[in-house]
Formats: sequence, structure tokens, C-alpha cells
Amino acid sequence: GVAVGEVGGGDGARLGEFRLSVLGPQRRYAEENDGSVVLWVDVRGASVLLPGDIGALAQRDLGPLRPDVLLLPHHGAATTDLDWLAATVGSLAVVSVGRNTYGHPDPGVVGVVADLGTPLVSTLDVGDISWSPP
Repeated sequence: GVAVGEVGGGDGARLGEFRLSVLGPQRRYAEENDGSVVLWVDVRGASVLLPGDIGALAQRDLGPLRPDVLLLPHHGAATTDLDWLAATVGSLAVVSVGRNTYGHPDPGVVGVVADLGTPLVSTLDVGDISWSPP
């Protein structure tokens, strides 16, 4: 009984003090993961980027962004464009991942975040992660 709708780039909503902006998908992609919903969340003057499972092509279509918090795309997979990541990661990076056989998060992705001096928090290491905007 729940209404379901399709969203795309340019859509948005306000939920209490949260402003949600849909940044993607920006078009149809051959790779299913690139069609993930990408959300920019603003709350109390801070921003969070939730890019779903998008890979390098959809990341390049988004262009560089600079959220306060970036959830690494696709569990930190090797499908991440490292140049996009370097231009996009903000003051905190989060990876949502459990034990897996896929190699997530990819060492190259973790390396870019580390080289930038950005703290990286992983659900594999600490479990649930909470963050409060300043």
C-alpha cells in the first residue's frame, strides 16, 4: 500500500531539518550500478553525499563535489574513479562494508583517502556509525 515513484537528477524533498537533493542518476547507464540513486543531504549547515553503488562513469558525470561526509561508492569498490574521489572526499569518509570476497574496500580507494589525510571510518571495524553535524 505504499506509493512508489521514480526519482532522478533535480528531484528533492525536505524531511524536517533534512534537505534531500537527488543528483543522479543523470541518465540511463548500461551498467546497472551507475543507475543508483545519488543523494545530497543538507542538515544544519553540513552536507553528506550518498552515492549508492555508482562507478567511475556516473562519478565523472556528477563531477567533483565536496561534502562534509562522503559515503564511499559501492562499498569502496575498485570501480571508483580515483581522481573523482580525490576531488570529492570531504572532511570524513565512511565505508559501509562487511566481510566479503570482493576485496571491498579496495586498497587503492583507501590509499587515496589516506593520502589526503581524510579520516576513514568503516562499519567493518566499528559497526554502526553515527555522525552529528556541527
